[in-house]
Amino acid sequence: MKIVFLIIFLLLVGLASAQQILVIKETKNEIQLDDILEIKININNPYNKDLKVEVLEALPKGVTLIDPSKPDKIEFHDALEESFFRWEVNIPANKITTLKYKIKPNNLGEYTLPKTKVTSLANNEVYLSDPLTINVLCNPNNICEENENSLNCAADCSTGLKDGICDYKADDKCDLDCDYDPDCGKVREPNIIDKYLVFYLIGIALILIFLFLLRKARKS
Repeated sequence: MKIVFLIIFLLLVGLASAQQILVIKETKNEIQLDDILEIKININNPYNKDLKVEVLEALPKGVTLIDPSKPDKIEFHDALEESFFRWEVNIPANKITTLKYKIKPNNLGEYTLPKTKVTSLANNEVYLSDPLTINVLCNPNNICEENENSLNCAADCSTGLKDGICDYKADDKCDLDCDYDPDCGKVREPNIIDKYLVFYLIGIALILIFLFLLRKARKS
């Protein structure tokens, strides 16, 4: 009987130790430029007592803060500025607390939201969320504008337009951004230096020939 009680006790201890704070961050995977992005940080307290924690959220660069409109903390690492939101919250026993903030990405492309750091103020244990990746897409208007290309705005910048991206493949569209595209059938139009280089070389050759003949004439 003592062995049975011992086994039950060990199982209960194992279940208790398996409980831990979970930090889950969620938001949209894709948005359009000028959209406001809301991020939620969910923190669960699996224990039978209230839990006081500090939440530190590192903010990505290239965004406008909407709500809150200012960071709570700014640090400098190797002359690089890093901004943070910081909260101190009390999470009731066996409850989930959700924190929210809003940002607006300033540019097209991919943004990474770093891990959220949650620190228990009772024992300094640290808990981390997973990072999130957001893709900021263009607002289609049938015009391939600045900072748009066939990768981040395929609706406006079709393959073959001069958008700074070389789409090197046979698709019956000559891409002017490639040095050589199989659909163009020839080398890209040379720049001004390449275009007149042959004339420079011919001119130098003529001068050398003239100097050679002049020298020969003087000797004779």
